[in-house]
Amino acid sequence: MMQLVVNGQNREADSGMTVTHLLEILDLLGRRVAVEVNGEIVPRSQYDLSQLQEGDRVEVVQAIGGGMAHLDRRCSWLNKQKRW
Repeated sequence: MMQLVVNGQNREADSGMTVTHLLEILDLLGRRVAVEVNGEIVPRSQYDLSQLQEGDRVEVVQAIGGGMAHLDRRCSWLNKQKRW
């Protein structure tokens, strides 16, 4: 076992855990996230290869959609029309 800091919280993790495994545990795998380990962005293509180490500081940021209200109304109308 090893200690990590994930989004500012101390966490215990299996030794040799990859970024992919961490995202699975956090229920974020497949979502639009950015991962930073010790201040360095980890490319999505490297998640399976990037093993976390004792004491690593990991930040996971999830993209949240926003937008302008008039576009939200337009999308709602399109959904009702079933025209995508």
